Amino acid sequence: MQLGWVELGSYYLEMSNLQGKYDGHRLFNARISTQLDRDWSCFARLVNLTDKRYADSASYASSMAMYSPGLPRAVYFGVQRTW
Repeated sequence: MQLGWVELGSYYLEMSNLQGKYDGHRLFNARISTQLDRDWSCFARLVNLTDKRYADSASYASSMAMYSPGLPRAVYFGVQRTW
């Protein structure tokens, strides 16, 4: 099992640093995988474990702050074959 995080620090929304600041965010993720036999393996990945609301990007345009919402908690499964 692997645990990880993605951290983005705070930053100003525009170049003059006068129109606000995005506080940044920290996301936690997990991944687990297992080898089924010599050729096959499977995995599961959980992204944004805490289901934190965050902005994928933030900026200032047209006299207002603009935020692009990040993805909510998501689970992915997969199977892989190697030969």
